Amino acid sequence: QTLTQIVASIRTLAPKDRLSARLFCLFLATLMNQKLLLCAFAGCLALPLSSPVQAQTPTLKPTAPAPAKPAANGPAGVAAEVNGEKILLADLNRMLASVKDTEPSLQQNTPTVQKALNEIRSQLLEEMIATRVLAQEAKKRRINVAPAEIERYISELRKGFKTEAEFVNWLKEDGKTVEDLKRTINDELAIRELTLQLTAEVSVSNEDIAKYYRENVDLFTIPEMMEVRHILLAINANAPKEEKDRVKQRATGLIAQLNKGADFAALAKNNSDDPLTKNNGGSLGRVARNQLNKALETAAFAAQVGKIVGPVESGVGIHVVKVEKKIPAEVVPLSKVQSDPRIRTILRKQKVEKKIEDSTNQFKAASQIKRYA
Repeated sequence: QTLTQIVASIRTLAPKDRLSARLFCLFLATLMNQKLLLCAFAGCLALPLSSPVQAQTPTLKPTAPAPAKPAANGPAGVAAEVNGEKILLADLNRMLASVKDTEPSLQQNTPTVQKALNEIRSQLLEEMIATRVLAQEAKKRRINVAPAEIERYISELRKGFKTEAEFVNWLKEDGKTVEDLKRTINDELAIRELTLQLTAEVSVSNEDIAKYYRENVDLFTIPEMMEVRHILLAINANAPKEEKDRVKQRATGLIAQLNKGADFAALAKNNSDDPLTKNNGGSLGRVARNQLNKALETAAFAAQVGKIVGPVESGVGIHVVKVEKKIPAEVVPLSKVQSDPRIRTILRKQKVEKKIEDSTNQFKAASQIKRYA
């Protein structure tokens, strides 16, 4: 799955599952070598605890610098410190255990799996550190979350449980209390506001679009297409030569009729073994390359408009083909691209993600970070 698919799947979860789902999204993103922090901010941490998220999350390649090596002989039970604030080893191990429980392939005791788990553990710790750095930056900027807002999210979460005891037990299973949950929600909302402030002035100019257009012309190229009809005479690919010759002879007879002016649609309806097209005159509609069987594609794209081609043998049988129209490849004009709001939205998302990534790296560089795990 892509991050977009993962975030979309979280939309269907009950409110009580969404906090865990956000973490799970980070786990999956780690496995896919995605930029976890951006995933969290662009999609998962932005998921309301009570209502679906509307936007989808594009994927990014990691560009952050490699984490520093852990220091030896750290405080007992501490995975890292960020400006004196501790990240508990138990929290890191609990999250790593969740990864193993969710992904069967990571439950094998092999050197390859152990290496993968070590890499996941290291990346997961870096994201926990980045989250702490951003939460601290939000606090420095005096970004405050109203207690009533936190209580509103808590109330929505409670609705997913039959009793208060069930709600509290759910937290205990993760080694947390209601107060821990409140702090988590406070940090999430504060970080969300921080990212909005950091990216408030991000915009996309016509020159930004033009630059992207020039660097990705293939994305704005409509490929060569054609409108084609066919008559399929089905036969097993492993059929004896004699049987294939008999079907080819039948196809040749149809071609002779067509060359004398017979109606292609009528012959397709009465002779074709393709149930999806026979009642539509054999029309395959408008197709591009790589959408048809290779043998059929080669014959069709080499044919002249209006000419009958065949017999063409494919894995499903013998075809009689007629190309009715060819549409040459076309590059969408820059002016049309610039007037489409969708490209502006896409590019702004990319710039927002880059801004958050750069800012996070800047905040980390200015922080005192000690890694022990």
